[in-house]
Amino acid sequence: IGNDDNDAVANVPRNDNDMEAVIQAFWCMEKCHLSDQAHMLYRHILELQESHNGEHNIPIPIHVFTAMIRLYQREDRRADIKNLIDDFIRVNHGLSQLNFSKLTALFLTVLDWPMAGTKNGKRVAKTGPIMGYVCEKILEAKKVGYRPPSQLWSQLLRGLTIGSKNHTDQEDYFRVMKNALMGALEQYSWFCPNPSILKQGLRVAKATGDSDLAVELVARAVNKARGSWYKPNNYEEPQHISPQIFVQGMKICYQTQQQEGPDMIEKLLSLASNVSSSLPKPATRELKCLAIKAYSGTGRSQKARDLIDEMVMNHLVPSDEAFGALIHCYALEGEVKKALDLFDQIQDGHFNSGSQEGEIVEVKPGLTSYNAKMFCLMRLKDWEGIPTLFEQMRLAGIMPNPLTFHGMLLAASHTGNTLELLQKSLVDSCMQFDQTSFEQVVELIAPDLVPTLFSTTTTTPGGKNTKRTRINFRMAQQNLRSLSEGNEHLRPQYLDLMRSLRMAELEKERLLLKGKSRQGSADDTWKQSMRSLLDLAHASS
Repeated sequence: IGNDDNDAVANVPRNDNDMEAVIQAFWCMEKCHLSDQAHMLYRHILELQESHNGEHNIPIPIHVFTAMIRLYQREDRRADIKNLIDDFIRVNHGLSQLNFSKLTALFLTVLDWPMAGTKNGKRVAKTGPIMGYVCEKILEAKKVGYRPPSQLWSQLLRGLTIGSKNHTDQEDYFRVMKNALMGALEQYSWFCPNPSILKQGLRVAKATGDSDLAVELVARAVNKARGSWYKPNNYEEPQHISPQIFVQGMKICYQTQQQEGPDMIEKLLSLASNVSSSLPKPATRELKCLAIKAYSGTGRSQKARDLIDEMVMNHLVPSDEAFGALIHCYALEGEVKKALDLFDQIQDGHFNSGSQEGEIVEVKPGLTSYNAKMFCLMRLKDWEGIPTLFEQMRLAGIMPNPLTFHGMLLAASHTGNTLELLQKSLVDSCMQFDQTSFEQVVELIAPDLVPTLFSTTTTTPGGKNTKRTRINFRMAQQNLRSLSEGNEHLRPQYLDLMRSLRMAELEKERLLLKGKSRQGSADDTWKQSMRSLLDLAHASS
């Protein structure tokens, strides 16, 4: 064996009663790291096991399988792990007949796979598929009475967390991680993931839209922080809880906005109150503002208003997004007067708050509140009031956004002052625009240009055919050049629009290559295209 003599394998006895001898030979090969010979003997052990009748059946020790796992780990042969687990289950006549303590030993050995770095000069392989397969088999075994120990759950979750970036299919990874988390949480009422697993669990809850999982994870962390839960025969010291855990949990509740969302919001607020002394003021403010937005988004306007009043009493200043969400909620509920009254209260300083240090914190409407009031005016069909509100925004130094522009666009279509209002929204503001905004303006103020600039595409959202006109850059530039040659009076405007669209096309291509770093330049080109379009419309009229 020491001389790596293959005859040592060839001369192993092969009669029906040689199982113990073959296993002893296997031990020698594995200890000497003779992987090819050890693997050959392992296959021979399985063949002998299958050929034995029940009368002389000798069980394969669990150590044979764990030794093979260590061999695979040394050689980074993760693809063979699945087959080995299947072999173990098969020779033990299925999961229902297994000795569960042996199953635990096998899984723990598998999960001890190196996660990163190098091993004997070789790069350690990705472990994602291994963790996923172990999780799948654990869940199958649970159906036949297996109760995985907490150590196994912790090791599995740790492996999934560390190897999260190794999964090419993120959707499948989120499914596996969620199943593992739910399995551990359901089995052990005291189980609380460590901070890194907790953070990853909230990421999974966000990706899967599961507010129940998010709140349950936060609840476990809170109880551990308070030291109110005990592990059987093992008291655990209270653990510090990050304020961002609450904020992340609330964001998940806000984003999912399911029917049961409000209940989850209340649970999170209640959990936060249990550790309020350890939560810094900014985190508490952010948490409650998110709760106001979530209440408003799920039609619970009274809850949202009560929370605003509570924040003011406790010297916490609600955010403009929170106020805007409530104003918008009132408008959707048909309480437009109540929405406008709330806006006026903000503007009159009703919610100015004195801090605990004695200074007054002034609260004024911001962009979200102004946009929400603009929505109220739309509900009232007060189209003349929208430009007036826009002027107030400009005087208050608030930069409009595309949502504001769409409100102005709607007002322009109802008042007939299209060019004047659009010129004001462009010249008197720092508003940014995109391709969709440009296309909407063309259809509104220059319908004759639609065949010149746009091509019609057909989409099938929801199985229904829908025609949509989108700008065709190449065709638009050719058509504008032709129009400029046939119209001396409008030639400068046509050429200016052609050049603007060419710049917008180039910035769009750069944006695809370089990402958000080019977003500002892309917005500027669309703003210039909008100016050129308005100049053309003025000259034409």
